[in-house]
Amino acid sequence: GQDARDAKLDTLGLIELRDLAPDSKHDVEELYDILGEDFLPDLDQTDTDGDGVIDYFDQDDDGDGMFDWEDPDPLSPPEPIKDESTGNSVPGLGIIATISLLGAAILIPRRDE
Repeated sequence: GQDARDAKLDTLGLIELRDLAPDSKHDVEELYDILGEDFLPDLDQTDTDGDGVIDYFDQDDDGDGMFDWEDPDPLSPPEPIKDESTGNSVPGLGIIATISLLGAAILIPRRDE
């Protein structure tokens, strides 16, 4: 369990991050939400990806699904991959569904009344 992990860390001479920087009693983002802009008056209010979380607190500023610390360019999402093939693409699902319904309607035997 945890005791074994702690013993291993002690033998390796590693220091836990919690030992260096213990968890705060309060979350800064929570305090900011409660106290408003007066809590951190000079805080940049930019929200690059428009998700309602300002970049200062947002772990993914550009909304591309990559954490900022892993993203080579954290303020701009990657360009979408362009499909360079022409004429070889599959039609949209809406078209396929419509054709299927029309085909089924034609093939259903009609009752003579």
